[in-house]
Order: sequence, then structure tokens, then C-alpha cells
Amino acid sequence: MEPSASRPQWRVLQRLGEVGSHRELDDVTALRFRADGAFAAVGDGAGNLRVLRTDAAAAGGGCGACCDFKAQEAEFDCLKSVEIEERINGVSWVPHAASQLLTCNDKTVKLWSVRSITGSTRGARRGGGGGGCVEQQRRVFSNAHGYSINALSCCSDGETFLTADDLRINVWSLERADECLNALDCKPGDMETLSEVITAAAMHPTHCHILAYSTSAGTVNLHDLRQRALCDSALAQQFRQGLGGAAGGQGFFSEIAGCISDFKFGGATGRAMATRDFLRVTVWDTAMPGKPVCSSLMREDYPARMAQMYNEDRAFDQFSLSFSGSGEEVATGLYGGLVRTFSATTGELTGEVCVHKEPPQDHAPVLHVAWNSSSDSILAAYGQQSCCIAR
Repeated sequence: MEPSASRPQWRVLQRLGEVGSHRELDDVTALRFRADGAFAAVGDGAGNLRVLRTDAAAAGGGCGACCDFKAQEAEFDCLKSVEIEERINGVSWVPHAASQLLTCNDKTVKLWSVRSITGSTRGARRGGGGGGCVEQQRRVFSNAHGYSINALSCCSDGETFLTADDLRINVWSLERADECLNALDCKPGDMETLSEVITAAAMHPTHCHILAYSTSAGTVNLHDLRQRALCDSALAQQFRQGLGGAAGGQGFFSEIAGCISDFKFGGATGRAMATRDFLRVTVWDTAMPGKPVCSSLMREDYPARMAQMYNEDRAFDQFSLSFSGSGEEVATGLYGGLVRTFSATTGELTGEVCVHKEPPQDHAPVLHVAWNSSSDSILAAYGQQSCCIAR
């Protein structure tokens, strides 16, 4: 699989591993651009959050550090006698509130106000670009999930957001931390009958009444909350690609390979939707759930190597994806330190770049990618490092 020679090729523009951080780095666990592309937030396993400026003036068109601070702390659940790690599982910028964003660990969501500044100001967390910011914790949302939070998504109305764990989706008001609406609870009466869990969830980027979630069974369910506030599978649009085909038929490994690790809406109206499982990226038209627009296999040798990767504990790696601002392409990471981009209409490979500084081993995965909506640049994260690529 080779990218089209007629297209400009991706290159590593800037490495951000040490940019603007005065803390010990941990593995990057969350990565998200603000809707206008002017800022990006990078969370890690130690609970640190770095805010990066991504305007054209920063670092010659790349990213400049704005600030970094401790967004999540380790906690202790006294009722269950378990420690809750500070690892940041998700980041989401609040629409219509340029300086606000949400972060979460396994159990707790925090609303932050991050005000950017210039020059030297007491109390500011300074970055490397001569500027900085002052962060303020506005609200804490907790005690609503029995399992680890795996999804965090703000609604386009700028007033509500959702959180999800393996079995539950809750919808919150940004103004109320003491209650939430349970939109979905798929915990069975007998846990031995459990056949699938929630792997990701998101609100639609332009329609505040549309909620979607993906499952380990390889499906995405799209719900219109105007029909019913509680998600009912009987009323949902369901998007599902067969587990056979590229995964080598039905069976144990095909079920693992078909588990959706991430999905995103794309295009100006959010009509397009892309899903990422272990083997492929699949693009859908949300108005046509019966058949995908296109599907792109990550590498031709992956299906034959499923047993090997399972034995090496790689088959459960969770890869993310991201649409370009125009919605015409999709980016995702894979092993070998690679980031690839694909056409959202044909599935054709449109670009590829290795983001590792040193020659990577085959098992080095790029798990997190985010495409800047206002420029042809992508942030990619691998281990403790992140970099900006452009073409």
C-alpha cells in the first residue's frame, strides 16, 4: 500500500516531548484540539495537562507551549477500598466558551477555565513561547460511575456533556455537579450474560440531540434524544460491519479485531462518521447505515498475525482517529511509529509518515492523533512524546 505520488507528503514539523513542561512526563493518554484549531490539550498518565498554542505565529507554524498544570489527582474510593489513578482518560473543549475544557480520570470529571496571558504574570504557568496561562478549577463532577470512565464529550449547545464507562452513559449539565441523567444502562441482571461493553461515546458536533456510542461487538448506535431521552436500541440507527472479511472469518480473533476503539464525526455537518477497530478504518454516511462508504485495511499482514499480536498483548491496543477539517480525509496511527491518512470517500491511502526520532521497532504504536481543523497539520502521540506533522 503506497500513498499517491501526486499528493504532498507528510513530514515531521516539530517534536513536542519537552516543549513547555516543567514536570516529569508520562505517557500521553488524551489529545484534543479546540474547535477553531487555535489550541490543543495534551493529557498524560500522571494527571498533567499541557495546553499548546497552534496558531501560525507559534514556532514557525507548529505548536508553542501555553501552559501545563496538574489537572487530575490520585484519589481513594473509601467504599470500595481502591485507589483511583490520576491518569487523564479524556479531554473535551467546551463549545462557545473558548477558555473552558473538561478533563477526567477513571471516576472524576473536572471543569477548568484556562485564561491565556502574555508576558510575566504572577501565578501563571509559563510555557516556552513567552506566554502562559492561569488555570482555575470551576466544578467537579463525580460519584456517577461504577466502572472507569472511557469517554468524555461536550454537547454542541455548550451547556451539557456526556460521560461513559463500560456499561453506562450519563448526561450532565455544566452548571450542576450534584446530578446527572442516566441515558443508558446496559448492565444485565446476570453479569455472566454480558456480551458487549461500551468502548466510546460522543455527542454529535452540530446536532445537540444526537448521541452515539460504540461497542466491543463492532457496532455504533446512533440515538436521537428527541425521540426518547433514554437510549433504546430498538430506536437506534445501527452501523455494523461484519466481523469476517479482513479478520479472517468468524471466531475468537475476528471478535477482538472487530472491537471499535474510537469513532469520530466529520465534515461540515457531521454527516460522515469514521470508526477505528484493530484492523481497519471504516467511513460511514450516517444517513445510510446499511453499507459503509469505504473501508481501509491498516496493513495487509495484520489479519494473518492476529494470533501473534494477541500473544504479545498487542491485540487490545486502543487506536484513535481524526477527520481533517474538510472531512475529506481520516488520520490514524498504527505500529512501527506510523501515521497514515486515507481518503474518506475512496479509502485510498493519501499519506504516511514515521514520527519516531529513532528507527522504531514494529511494536511501537502511535495511539493518539488529532487533526487541526483550521490547517493541514496533525498532532500525534507515542509513549511520552508527541509531535506535529504537516505537509
